[in-house]
Amino acid sequence: PEIRETFVINVVFTLGYTIYLLTAWFKCVISWSKIFPECRNESNEFLRATCDVSCLAFWTSPIAFCVVVVIYFYSDMLCTELYYALLGHNVLIDYDHAPFIKAFPVLILLCWQTLGLGIYIFDRHVFVSRVIRTLPYWIPVLSSFSMLWCTWEVEHRLITLSKYVKQNFEDSLHHLGSCVFVRDFVVKAGVQRLLSRKGFREDAGIGTNIKQIVEEIESLELDGKLDELKPEPHDSDLWISEIIYDPSHQDERSRSFRFWFRIYRFYTLAMVLFLLSLMNSTRWRHQRKGGYLNEQPQSALPMRWLAFEDAILDMIY
Repeated sequence: PEIRETFVINVVFTLGYTIYLLTAWFKCVISWSKIFPECRNESNEFLRATCDVSCLAFWTSPIAFCVVVVIYFYSDMLCTELYYALLGHNVLIDYDHAPFIKAFPVLILLCWQTLGLGIYIFDRHVFVSRVIRTLPYWIPVLSSFSMLWCTWEVEHRLITLSKYVKQNFEDSLHHLGSCVFVRDFVVKAGVQRLLSRKGFREDAGIGTNIKQIVEEIESLELDGKLDELKPEPHDSDLWISEIIYDPSHQDERSRSFRFWFRIYRFYTLAMVLFLLSLMNSTRWRHQRKGGYLNEQPQSALPMRWLAFEDAILDMIY
């Protein structure tokens, strides 16, 4: 596929997930008094603090989910392009990522969401009504969670064998038969060994440097160091950018990828900053709703910011 196709798909997916998940956050904004318990009514200071933490965790969980999605698709774009770059030069890479339920970002997100379930403990006499009122919150959260679970493996978004052999069956079989199969952590070791020694060849296509990486892997095998390598299921995959984003690659696809990925990197940074600022303003909003913000002497900036947000939300709602 063309680089711009991958770019558009990732932008559409991240924006779609973000908008859908933020409807859960927006539900908390418009129904705060009906969803959250009155933490200030708790006589015990520990219970009051626990209540506040649970409310804030529940409210910000959709935003944290959005951050995970944005960062995940950033890594996904790197993995996808590396796969096709290697496939075009007779190398098949096998990604060994952690399963969805064991991935660190997902575990953090689950703990975050579990912490937010504390809102159902307080004011137990309205437990049933609170569950009913939060159904519009859970629908986008749970459906997005299940959709991400089903598409967690990068292989779900790569070209299938049937599509690959569709145009020219014999040439496709010949190409696949000439490919070498390499695990992702082995490719990483080859890249690191190459960079530590002579580095990528200047003003060459990515195919030349992929050949050098394969030679370094063969060198590792001859030195008996290949067996020492271990899978890294929790690897961040950021090392991939050292290969496909390197400015020394002057072939047309590499130049195209650098152009689109530069835009996507800026987009990802803007999305993460937006979500983090929204999370911080949610903290201010929770303090204002609970009556804590007015008691702070440095509350002028938060109050002005929340007034600006309220004006935008009034135009939306």
